[in-house]
Amino acid sequence: MSKMAIFWATLYFGNLAGAILHPIHPMVAYLAFYYLPPHLNWWGRGVLPDLRYSLLASGVLLLSVLFVRSNMEPLKREWNPAMPWLLAWGANTALVTAWALQTARSWAYTVVCLKLVLLYALIPAAVRTPNQFDIFGAAHVAGAFYWGYKAWDNPKRSAGRLAEVGGPDTQSDNQAAGHLLTVLPFAALYVLTVKRRVPRLLSAVAAAFIVNVFILCNSRGATTGLVVAGLAAIVLAGKGRRKKFLGVAALGAVAVLYMADPEFIERQQTTTNPQDGSALSRCVLWGAGLEMVRDMPFGGGGRTFHILSARYLPQSMLERRQAEEKSPHNTFIQLATDWGVQGFVFYSGFMFGTLWMLHRIRKRTPDNTWYVYRSLAIETALIGTFTAGMFTARLYGESIYWMCALAFALYRIQSTELEADGPVVVEGEASVTSESVELRPAAAARHVHGAVSG
Repeated sequence: MSKMAIFWATLYFGNLAGAILHPIHPMVAYLAFYYLPPHLNWWGRGVLPDLRYSLLASGVLLLSVLFVRSNMEPLKREWNPAMPWLLAWGANTALVTAWALQTARSWAYTVVCLKLVLLYALIPAAVRTPNQFDIFGAAHVAGAFYWGYKAWDNPKRSAGRLAEVGGPDTQSDNQAAGHLLTVLPFAALYVLTVKRRVPRLLSAVAAAFIVNVFILCNSRGATTGLVVAGLAAIVLAGKGRRKKFLGVAALGAVAVLYMADPEFIERQQTTTNPQDGSALSRCVLWGAGLEMVRDMPFGGGGRTFHILSARYLPQSMLERRQAEEKSPHNTFIQLATDWGVQGFVFYSGFMFGTLWMLHRIRKRTPDNTWYVYRSLAIETALIGTFTAGMFTARLYGESIYWMCALAFALYRIQSTELEADGPVVVEGEASVTSESVELRPAAAARHVHGAVSG
């Protein structure tokens, strides 16, 4: 067994064992599998037992939440405006499956959706303090750093784009790049705010590797998402912070241009070309998707677009691609064709509820940079992801639901501190390796005694 396999097994099973202390430990185990799945890496394939590691970590996390409550203080009971919409969306997927085009196939995607709903509920149960929020964020960045190292060490490219890098739901270049849009804001956050030299240096190194793997993915949709996310961060930052964000954006642009290879530059230059074959085919795909929605407004179940693509797309496109089924290459078309207009409405409510919480966080403590920067990181991650989602189907990508769950976790942590002590103002920025917020005495005492519970 290689050293890497031993390291992974220690990291994963050690954190599972830590479930007797706090749910954050199996949460880290879950992320360890997502970013370093043994069956997708040479050091684990055929070496480590072929278990359902993701399901195991989720199950242990759930048990920890239910049975380790004595180690956790109560959090303030806070209404989650996004949860009813997500529950309605999950229930709708089961309902639509009743009349789905292919029931068994649709049910498989209903199960995926319900798993995402459960994951959304479990993350705030594990992330209960400022320090635990940064543990999740640091694991998120560290996992993507491994992808970057893997791509740097042995880059495998097909048609100028990265191959064989990613997690269970990000094995294509577009999907991996879309996922990285949720990582880059956190990498920038820690480079920008961490005060201690070593953690800040590690964050900068990780950010460089993540940018490199993003470039190697060479996804035009994701690059567009990154640009839009950067512009959104500048706009949302507010007057007092806009110059700082402009500087960070300029530095990031220089880094991308410095690290970019000719293949990346050449491909990105075709983004605005109306005669580009890929762009034209996407317009045809989207038009077909809208026709499907008109014909089946209540949805046709999981993979509806794929199933009906041969009926709605021109024969020339089908012959050229030599495939019976096509992807819509659009998250919103995928959402509406699979789960209907009502599913689109439920999902939109879920997103608006999440964005409301993020804006509320910044409004309640506008001078507390710890909360402001983290809420901005989540919001820009979502903006970038859904911009890229206009060009690729990311409806079932986990990172979207991670970000939304972190939004509620952050909102509830802030509510608890405000209720106990009034507005908490942070002087300076937070360190990833220490308690992240300056608390008043009562709040400080709560954090000494352990994590916070719901």
